[in-house]
Amino acid sequence: MATGDLANNVQRLRVEMRQIRFDVDLDVEKAACGDPEAFLPILHHAFLRYSRFVAQWLIGQGHELYPRNDLRFLEGVYKVLRQEFEYRPSLSTGQFFTNMFAERKALFVIDVCRLVRKKHDQLYCDHCEKRKRRPTTKMEPQRGRLSSETTVVHDMGPSTEKA
Repeated sequence: MATGDLANNVQRLRVEMRQIRFDVDLDVEKAACGDPEAFLPILHHAFLRYSRFVAQWLIGQGHELYPRNDLRFLEGVYKVLRQEFEYRPSLSTGQFFTNMFAERKALFVIDVCRLVRKKHDQLYCDHCEKRKRRPTTKMEPQRGRLSSETTVVHDMGPSTEKA
């Protein structure tokens, strides 16, 4: 991703935030200063609240991000990104927690949102495929009983049709 246009990249981040249904407004001033408090809630939402499929998948892969302070959470996020998504963040955790590198942080969070959305779509499709493959049991009509597939013929007496 190209750097040099902070305002545009903050707008792109806002679009990604809508895509992951993050309803809290981005504090543009904090984001423009590179304050980690502007970006951490978005990462929390992306990994832990956006998709139950992603959250369950992370737990299944042995990653526990819930009961952590911000530093441990970010280290866990970096580990997930490296191991599961094969993504190398351009910022170290130390750089992320400084009030600098605003544009790189915005680009990083945009990338994370896209990766998480892509993983959600993949896991959701897998879930739907499993549901389609699950055998369904069909109730067979029992003998001697009426069902929706059985037609009842009433005898109305002798036929008046001439052959």
